[in-house]
Amino acid sequence: MSKTASRRRKTRVAGGPTSVAAGLKTAAANPTDPRLGRLSAGVLTAAITIVVVLVVAGCGAAGAATNTSDSSGGAAPDPASVLAATGKPKIVDFGSTSCLPCRMMQPELEELAQEYAGAVDVVIVDVNKEPELAAKLGIRVVPTQIFLSPEGKVLGRHEGFLSKEQMVTALEQLGYPVLPAGVTPVPDDAQTSQQSPPTTGK
Repeated sequence: MSKTASRRRKTRVAGGPTSVAAGLKTAAANPTDPRLGRLSAGVLTAAITIVVVLVVAGCGAAGAATNTSDSSGGAAPDPASVLAATGKPKIVDFGSTSCLPCRMMQPELEELAQEYAGAVDVVIVDVNKEPELAAKLGIRVVPTQIFLSPEGKVLGRHEGFLSKEQMVTALEQLGYPVLPAGVTPVPDDAQTSQQSPPTTGK
């Protein structure tokens, strides 16, 4: 064998397939090819990358899924009714059952609603069931929380996961401290009268 032919042969073996499609054709034609191990690792890496991109896209794009109408058959709520004043601070959470951070927030929202019942209203909107509502309110990412005053004024928005404690802190920072159910605030004048030292007679 000449030196040139030997170099060509080494180049072909060392170079490997130039694309996944070419590599799959090579593997199908010659299953004992030593390059198959490298190809499998490359295909596996590409498959994992695609899965991660699809999962992130599913969590990040609000309303990207098909419209699955509510089983009740009722009319979709309009933004005014969701954002309506209730006399209490309100948190409206926009999420999706196909989104991991949204599923992680579900128990946090339920705990908040139970622990702070009567002090704060919690509304959960599934963007897959209410894509028009999410679009009208400009929801671009899930989860998104809209914080409202007792009068129904939008105080702020947050995109991403929030724990129960972080939501309570956000309400406090927006000027609406909330107390857990069953806890009543003590008026300032009552606190000072309870703390004043007893007078002693002479």
